[in-house]
Amino acid sequence: MNSVITDELKLLNVRITHKKAPIHVLEKFTFKDIGKAYRVFLTSGDIRECVILQTCNRVEVFLALDKIDVEKIFDIWKDITEMKELPFELAEIDQDKAAINHLLRLTSGLESLVVGEDQILGQVKRAFEYSRQNCYVDSFVPIIFEHAIKVGGRIRDRELKKT
Repeated sequence: MNSVITDELKLLNVRITHKKAPIHVLEKFTFKDIGKAYRVFLTSGDIRECVILQTCNRVEVFLALDKIDVEKIFDIWKDITEMKELPFELAEIDQDKAAINHLLRLTSGLESLVVGEDQILGQVKRAFEYSRQNCYVDSFVPIIFEHAIKVGGRIRDRELKKT
C-alpha cells in the first residue's frame, strides 16, 4: 500500500465508512478537533489543499498533494487522533479520476447507507465551504467540488421531478 508518485498535483481520497467499519470502529477515526486536523494535514509537507468530511457514517479526507504517500497519510491521521493503532486495512483509497468518481457518487447519494438520501449533499457542501472559508483549499480542489455539488444537485432535482 506504500505508493509514492511524483509529478503534478494529485487528488487523494482516504475514507473509513459504514461499508467496512462498524460505527464503534469508525468513531476511532474521527477528528475531535477539526481545525487541528486541517492544520496538521496542511503543514505536513506535500499536502496543498484539504477537505475533511465527517458524518455519522463516514470520515473522509480529500487531499491535493504533490506526491502520494498513503502510509504517510495514515501516520498523520494517527498523530491527529492520538491513536497509535488504527485499523487502516478498513480504509478505502482512491486517487485522481477514481477519487473524483467517488465524490460524484457521494454527492449523488450512491455511497450513502440509504442509497439516494439527500443529507450527504448538504454535508459535502458544508465541509467544502468550511475548507474554502478557512483557506484550506486553493484552486485545484474547488473546481472538483463545485462540479460534484452541481451534479449532485441536478440528480436530486431530477429525482424530485419524478415523484
